[in-house]
Amino acid sequence: SLTKATIEAELGIPKSQIGLIETSFLAAYAAGQLAIGALTRRFSERALLLAAFAGCGGLTMAFGACSRAGPMGLSWALNGALQASVNPLLVLYIADLFAPEARASAVGLWQTSQQAGGVVANLFAASMLHARGWRAVYFGSGALAALVALPVYFALGRPAAYYRGAAEKAAARAPARRGGGGGGHALVVPLEQHLDEVGAVGLGREPQHGLRSERRG
Repeated sequence: SLTKATIEAELGIPKSQIGLIETSFLAAYAAGQLAIGALTRRFSERALLLAAFAGCGGLTMAFGACSRAGPMGLSWALNGALQASVNPLLVLYIADLFAPEARASAVGLWQTSQQAGGVVANLFAASMLHARGWRAVYFGSGALAALVALPVYFALGRPAAYYRGAAEKAAARAPARRGGGGGGHALVVPLEQHLDEVGAVGLGREPQHGLRSERRG
């Protein structure tokens, strides 16, 4: 929004076409969020976030290199489609990493950092616009977005669901505890169920589930 007046004055793009560029971003953003469910069934969250950060960075720089409304609208629409995936994917990570009673605080902290980032981004854009012109705003912010793609990819690591699943499989493969009669039972406690029970006790509630035993022949 800080660069609209400058772009209009320098490139001669009318307000109506600038409005269409902005609309293309919003329309693609909405369509991109609808596609997240199908994408997460085919690709990992980490891969999608890597593509989103790197792609948004490249497309933002491409927007800064454009001088006509058509290419600007196309690059901005593709940018919106990629940006649409970031919020839902990070919500999935928060849901995996935090217990239900801690998720509200985690989301609140994340949203606060997001708003603080918006303030810093506006300050950065204003200073770049004043010092180097509107194209530098897009080149600089695009480069920053692309540079954090790999650090985000490696920092997130495997999702917590992976570790929960691995623990459950290990428990299921554990040897049976043999009794005196040659038979026995193996106690299998899925990690997620165990954490729920521990949380229930900590909050003063009765656990909803007990240990589940499987008969071993």
